[in-house]
Amino acid sequence: MYAETRYVPRTPRSISLGGSLAVSGLLIAGLISFVPNIVPMVPDEPLKIFT
Repeated sequence: MYAETRYVPRTPRSISLGGSLAVSGLLIAGLISFVPNIVPMVPDEPLKIFT
């Protein structure tokens, strides 16, 4: 019984931490997927202008 009462308050924390990590992971994955689409276009334009 003591083990159960000890683990009960930990599970919501782990779930909240896991959720926050999942959200941050999705945000990072979104940034990683969007940035490469923008970054290659930015250096190419100045190179084309200078050349």
